[in-house]
Amino acid sequence: MEYGHFDKQNREYVITRPDTPAPWCNYLGSAHYRAIVSNTGGGFSYDGDASLKRVLRDRPRSLPEDRPGRYCYLRDRDTGRYWSPTWQPVTADLQQYECRHGLGYTTIRSARDGIAAELTYVVPIGEHLELWMLTVRNENSQSRALDVFSYAEFCLWGLLKDLLNLQASKYVGIVRCEDGAILHETRSDSGPPRGDEVFVLHRAYFGCGAPPASYDVQRAEFIGPHRDESNPVAVERGRCSNREYFGYDPVACFHLPVDLGPDEAKTMVFVLGVDDEGTEWRHKLAHYTDPQNAQAALENVKASWAEHLGRFHFETPHEGMDAVLNAWNPYQSANTFLTPRGYRDTSQDVLGIMHMLPGEVRQRLRVMLAHEFQSGTTTHDYSPEEEFGLRPGETRIFGDGELGPSVPGGETLEEQLGTPSSDAPLWVVPAVCQYVRETGDFDFLQERIRFFDGGESDALDHLWRILDRSWGMRGLYGLPLIREMDWNDSLNMSEGSVTVWGGMLFIWAARELAQLLRRPEVGRDPSSLDARADEMAENINHHAWDGAWYARAFFPDGEPVGSASCEENQIDHMPQSWAIITGVASQARARAAMDAVRQRLLTPYGLALLDPPYTRYQPRYGAISVIPPSMKENGGIFNHPINWAIIAECMLGRGERAWEYYHAILPSTKNEIADIHQMEPYIFSQFVAGPHHPLHGRAGRAWMTGTAAWAFVAASQYILGVRADYDGLHVDPCLPPDWSGFEAVRVFRGATYRITVENPDRVSKGIRTVAVDGKPVAGHVIPLAPVGEMTSVHVTMGAAG
Repeated sequence: MEYGHFDKQNREYVITRPDTPAPWCNYLGSAHYRAIVSNTGGGFSYDGDASLKRVLRDRPRSLPEDRPGRYCYLRDRDTGRYWSPTWQPVTADLQQYECRHGLGYTTIRSARDGIAAELTYVVPIGEHLELWMLTVRNENSQSRALDVFSYAEFCLWGLLKDLLNLQASKYVGIVRCEDGAILHETRSDSGPPRGDEVFVLHRAYFGCGAPPASYDVQRAEFIGPHRDESNPVAVERGRCSNREYFGYDPVACFHLPVDLGPDEAKTMVFVLGVDDEGTEWRHKLAHYTDPQNAQAALENVKASWAEHLGRFHFETPHEGMDAVLNAWNPYQSANTFLTPRGYRDTSQDVLGIMHMLPGEVRQRLRVMLAHEFQSGTTTHDYSPEEEFGLRPGETRIFGDGELGPSVPGGETLEEQLGTPSSDAPLWVVPAVCQYVRETGDFDFLQERIRFFDGGESDALDHLWRILDRSWGMRGLYGLPLIREMDWNDSLNMSEGSVTVWGGMLFIWAARELAQLLRRPEVGRDPSSLDARADEMAENINHHAWDGAWYARAFFPDGEPVGSASCEENQIDHMPQSWAIITGVASQARARAAMDAVRQRLLTPYGLALLDPPYTRYQPRYGAISVIPPSMKENGGIFNHPINWAIIAECMLGRGERAWEYYHAILPSTKNEIADIHQMEPYIFSQFVAGPHHPLHGRAGRAWMTGTAAWAFVAASQYILGVRADYDGLHVDPCLPPDWSGFEAVRVFRGATYRITVENPDRVSKGIRTVAVDGKPVAGHVIPLAPVGEMTSVHVTMGAAG
């Protein structure tokens, strides 16, 4: 069954029925303020930090999954009948329903009993607030008397404390009504202290620009006993209680009478925001509750995303690819970046958005390097604030809520907060190199950046130290120690085990930095990096080639993982892809390894991560053997590394296979199998249940996945072949052989390139001619054009003449 479709012109996904297999969500806002909203009005919001400063409450694993949310109720004053414009939470039958998820906003339209409603959610640019723009229209020939009720349930700021510490958190909430606004003023000790205040005052506010006829600030008063959000007692009786008391579960509920003549419409704007100092909320309410100002904020958001997306645009023979690649893929990538996750996650997220947000990436790379220790390791998580440095005796709190106390005389800070992952620090090295490719900002390498444990050095030295430390952390066969884990968090082998794939990541990072050092703008000697990369490649080829593919890892005694000799997990596709990406494999081994991947791991929904999966708990392999077979890292279809297989096949020139793997994970292909896939068919999921699972094809974990950035890289830079280089744009597509070509617009270092690729011979790989503004150019690199110029590029694929 299909539940929606793409509107390419407006860059929207249109959901045509509310009962989607799971809540289909949108992410709104920026790093300042984030709002997650589902197609039925569910979801939560936070200010800056998702764990430490939740504004609206989230109830994980609740039923329905996305409750509570941003709800409005419309009640007929004469009959007492009521419904919700978002369908949830009342779920009354609607004569009309449509949800339009756009880039930075969501609009839900519905109708019932002659009343049409439109509710738009948006976070204005740069603001710490969200808007609910509700328009109600009377489509009857008689006047109608309505009551409008709002519902927002506050979180007590700290997510974990709100969920777990009920003996304390349930009784500390402070909420009141003042000047027609509801103020949530609860102190919280979940975040860092402010001076000598351990419990820091945070203030949220909710208003609509007009005094309510009645209000509630407590969930129990609004909903009543033995009820839920679907049938609140306040809505049934047509008024709120006007009772104020502290503690328990604070909410923001307004009751507003609305009288409508025939065909009359009225608009009201609810504003939910954060103002810790208490100096701005009155001004913000006065400004944004004006519908014209709210509409202007919405148009600014749309214009901003149009400008971002205009920097890289494609027209291909595949409409579904265009819909995803020109809007939702970069939008998802930006949202994963704007939501601080782990160190390794963000270091990869930036790869998909550098063309859109180079300034933001630059600042975030400074933050990442500022979370590096002098030894060359890094923290595992991080704070998005660069100056979040160590002050003796304080507690370090990162973006996912993990804590790390600094205790004088205790263990070292590095031992407390250094990453247990062997791969996490390495990712930032190619991220910085790619940033310089994109921007030409070689000056960044000389900027002074502090270390997490004190002192400072330039950015280039930070990168050297990471590689030096990684080189020093080696074991059997000269391969990197896996430590507690590498990219696969669940593969937790015994102390002294080594990672083959981790050696390949080291090679990539070392060769990326070596290439940067050779640039005349840098002028440093890369020979030591070259030698180390070559030695690592030799070790891998000598010890890890298993006869038809590369092994994944080794225990200290030499027993392999990911080998044909293993009972389970005989082949893992990650080292096969990376053997090509890094140039480790010979042509013969590269093709053999990727052929084995296709033979052993291909499913209708993408490549399984490994095969066969573990079927019982085996402590020596760690958490991976606890995960059910074909779920997540234990042989599930993990979409993130599938993109590495796509890149590898493009590098081998096998465009048909690259496209087959990409098409299998492309969100737009999930429209027709939505009841199987379940998650949003406009964004990439983290994984899909594999062939050994009874729910084969069901997706898991939407939005927050490194799949998004790597999918954009794989599609735009390898299938379509348009990628940044130090001296210009590199154009080298690897297409499905039945494609006649494509067109692209790329803004690069201030110039605009209009690229036309023709494929008259229907080849997958190969460039016959390149012309720039009508003049032939040798090679695949389009020279840099002057800032502000429009350049025409014409590429003809085929065998070179």
